[in-house]
Amino acid sequence: MRFQTVHDLIDHSTQLHLALSNKYAELEMLVSSERAQWLLEYLNRHEANMAEALQKYDDDLKKGIKETWMQFTPDWKNRDLVGELETMNLNDLNDIIQVALQVDAVLVESLRTARDTAETEELMDLIQGLLDLEDAEQHVIARSMVRGLNG
Repeated sequence: MRFQTVHDLIDHSTQLHLALSNKYAELEMLVSSERAQWLLEYLNRHEANMAEALQKYDDDLKKGIKETWMQFTPDWKNRDLVGELETMNLNDLNDIIQVALQVDAVLVESLRTARDTAETEELMDLIQGLLDLEDAEQHVIARSMVRGLNG
C-alpha cells in the first residue's frame, strides 16, 4: 500500500495501533499467568494510547499539511504485524516483550524512512513529530515494563 498523503500515513498508523491493541486484549484472555496478563494488558493500553495520540496529532494538523503529497510505501506494507503477535509464546514474558518490540521497531523504522525521504522541510519536521511521539511512548513502556516485571 502506497500512502499518497500525510493524512493517509497517520490514519493507517492509527488503525494499525488500534488493531494491535485489540490483538493484545484478545491474547490477554488466553493466558493464565498473572504477569503475562499484566504485560499484555499494558501493551494493549500502550497501543490504544498511541492510536489516540496519533488521532489527536492528525486532528491538530492544518488541512494543507494533511493533504501534502508524499507517495510513501512503508516497510510494513507486506507484513501482517497483528498476525506476528500470534507467534508469541504466551508463557514466556521475554518472548512477549521481544515480539512487541520487534513490531514496534518496524513502525519506527518506517517513519524514519518516510522522514529521510521527505521532499520538504515541513514534511520532515511533521514526520519527526510522529517519531518523537513513538519514541516517548517507547520510553514510557520500557520503564513501566521493567518496573512491572520486577515488582
